[in-house]
Amino acid sequence: MADTSETTFRNERSDSTSSATSASLTAQKRSSDPASLARRQSLHEQRPRVGFIGQMWNNWVRGTTK
Repeated sequence: MADTSETTFRNERSDSTSSATSASLTAQKRSSDPASLARRQSLHEQRPRVGFIGQMWNNWVRGTTK
Protein backbone atom coordinates (compact mmCIF):
# COMPACT_ATOMS: atom_id res chain seq x y z
CA MET A 1 0.00 0.00 0.00
CA ALA A 2 1.35 3.45 -0.92
CA ASP A 3 2.12 6.12 1.61
CA THR A 4 -0.75 8.67 1.42
CA SER A 5 1.41 11.66 2.47
CA GLU A 6 3.75 11.01 -0.46
CA THR A 7 0.83 10.78 -2.89
CA THR A 8 -0.69 14.02 -1.55
CA PHE A 9 2.63 15.82 -1.89
CA ARG A 10 3.00 14.71 -5.50
CA ASN A 11 -0.53 15.90 -6.38
CA GLU A 12 0.00 19.30 -4.78
CA ARG A 13 3.34 19.73 -6.54
CA SER A 14 1.90 18.91 -9.95
CA ASP A 15 -1.06 21.25 -9.37
CA SER A 16 1.17 24.19 -8.47
CA THR A 17 3.46 23.54 -11.45
CA SER A 18 0.46 23.25 -13.73
CA SER A 19 -1.06 26.53 -12.53
CA ALA A 20 2.27 28.37 -12.88
CA THR A 21 2.67 27.09 -16.42
CA SER A 22 -0.93 27.92 -17.23
CA ALA A 23 -0.57 31.46 -15.89
CA SER A 24 2.56 31.98 -17.97
CA LEU A 25 0.84 30.77 -21.15
CA THR A 26 -2.23 32.91 -20.46
CA ALA A 27 -0.06 35.99 -19.94
CA GLN A 28 1.77 35.30 -23.19
CA LYS A 29 -1.45 34.70 -25.12
CA ARG A 30 -3.34 37.67 -23.66
CA SER A 31 -0.61 40.29 -23.38
CA SER A 32 -1.94 43.81 -23.00
CA ASP A 33 0.65 45.75 -24.97
CA PRO A 34 -0.78 48.17 -27.59
CA ALA A 35 0.35 46.07 -30.57
CA SER A 36 -1.45 42.97 -29.26
CA LEU A 37 -4.61 44.92 -28.49
CA ALA A 38 -4.63 46.45 -31.99
CA ARG A 39 -4.05 43.05 -33.62
CA ARG A 40 -6.90 41.47 -31.64
CA GLN A 41 -9.25 44.33 -32.56
CA SER A 42 -8.27 44.01 -36.21
CA LEU A 43 -8.98 40.26 -36.19
CA HIS A 44 -12.34 40.90 -34.52
CA GLU A 45 -13.30 43.40 -37.24
CA GLN A 46 -12.37 40.92 -39.99
CA ARG A 47 -14.67 38.20 -38.66
CA PRO A 48 -17.55 37.56 -41.05
CA ARG A 49 -21.06 38.47 -39.96
CA VAL A 50 -23.38 35.71 -38.79
CA GLY A 51 -25.72 34.48 -41.53
CA PHE A 52 -29.38 33.54 -41.31
CA ILE A 53 -28.78 29.99 -40.05
CA GLY A 54 -26.10 31.18 -37.62
CA GLN A 55 -28.45 33.82 -36.26
CA MET A 56 -31.19 31.23 -35.77
CA TRP A 57 -28.71 28.95 -33.97
CA ASN A 58 -27.55 31.77 -31.68
CA ASN A 59 -31.15 32.69 -30.85
CA TRP A 60 -31.95 29.08 -30.01
CA VAL A 61 -28.80 28.47 -27.96
CA ARG A 62 -28.39 31.84 -26.26
CA GLY A 63 -31.96 33.07 -26.34
CA THR A 64 -33.25 36.14 -28.09
CA THR A 65 -31.85 39.52 -27.10
CA LYS A 66 -34.49 42.04 -26.09
